[in-house]
Amino acid sequence: MRWLTGVDTTIRETDMADEIKPQFSEDQELERAKAWWKENGRSIVAGVVIGLSAVVGFNFWQSYQQTQAEEASFLFEQLRAGAETTEAESDISIETVANDLMTNYTSTPYAVHAALVLARSSVESSDLETAEQHLRWVLENSDDDGWLHVARLRLASVLLSKGETDSVLTLLKVDDRAGFTARYSELTGDTYRQSGDIEGARSAYINSLDSLPPGSANLSLLKLKLDSLGK
Repeated sequence: MRWLTGVDTTIRETDMADEIKPQFSEDQELERAKAWWKENGRSIVAGVVIGLSAVVGFNFWQSYQQTQAEEASFLFEQLRAGAETTEAESDISIETVANDLMTNYTSTPYAVHAALVLARSSVESSDLETAEQHLRWVLENSDDDGWLHVARLRLASVLLSKGETDSVLTLLKVDDRAGFTARYSELTGDTYRQSGDIEGARSAYINSLDSLPPGSANLSLLKLKLDSLGK
């Protein structure tokens, strides 16, 4: 029986040792975890906060952009409605709405449209100085190549009407003319002609004709300009 008792005791002691070992190991891991968290916890929390802030910030920016676009669209509809009626018939001030778009919604395409509307209105009123200001605003604030070409060409026409031929030629020196090559060449020809350079005008008009797409409505006018230079 002693032998059995001894065996039993040995077995119980062995079982107790097996129970203690895992517990001791877990305590060690807990202490290590505490130490690791103490050392790295702040950086982890900071990373989580930054990540959440980035998500919230992005969502806010998206919402802000959408709101800006919707408000600008509404204002531009007002602007267009005012432009389609006479000043006496409309209770909408085109200039006020356009300036609002250009000041508070600069990043939207509606602001560029507004500036072009004001420029056209100024030209129709023979106010070339104000038209030039609006067109230069587009050149300074738009990042759309198409609208930049439109504004540049219209500004060239305004400057040509003011007799500033040197400024026009400088403005028209653009390497990438996209689909506006014919118009650039035509205005270059108009400028050379106004400054008395007939051969320069002839060459520019020929380049413009060569660049016109088939069936262009501007073909007849360009031929008249070229013929008017004589042989």
